[in-house]
Amino acid sequence: MAAKLLLLLCLFSGLHARSRRVEEDENEDSPSNQKWVLAPRSQDTDVTLILNKLLREYDKKLRPDIGIKPTVIDVDIYVNSIGPVSSINMEYQIDIFFAQTWTDSRLRFNSTMKILTLNSNMFGMIWIPDTIFRNSKTAEAHWITTPNQLLRIWNDGKILYTLR
Repeated sequence: MAAKLLLLLCLFSGLHARSRRVEEDENEDSPSNQKWVLAPRSQDTDVTLILNKLLREYDKKLRPDIGIKPTVIDVDIYVNSIGPVSSINMEYQIDIFFAQTWTDSRLRFNSTMKILTLNSNMFGMIWIPDTIFRNSKTAEAHWITTPNQLLRIWNDGKILYTLR
């Protein structure tokens, strides 16, 4: 059931499509009898197959290389804006892009594609670090109009997770 759901999510959520012409009547070549439909590219099918294979026995509750070595998370913060600042309340607001990179050997894949760029539907399916900001009063993720998240998986298992 989960594999079918994953397949449907991948097919309907952000995969590129190409168009091809379909003729309603093969005997007539008039433009009025032709229509254009969207058909998935073969590479999109490859992405679905790769994801199904990677996630078949993947346990998102376990961090990468558990029991072997620590998982090193590289963190980058890109500041969009700062303000307002309240010196009386010792508060400020900041709008950032928060990027985390790590390697998960369980997500290595062999393909001509070097990078899989996934949409926000995939975030709940892989392990993501539970990073915290110490001494913060509140923190909110930007969710308008869709979750402002990016997930990329390289064929060597490197993962980039970005959140605004």
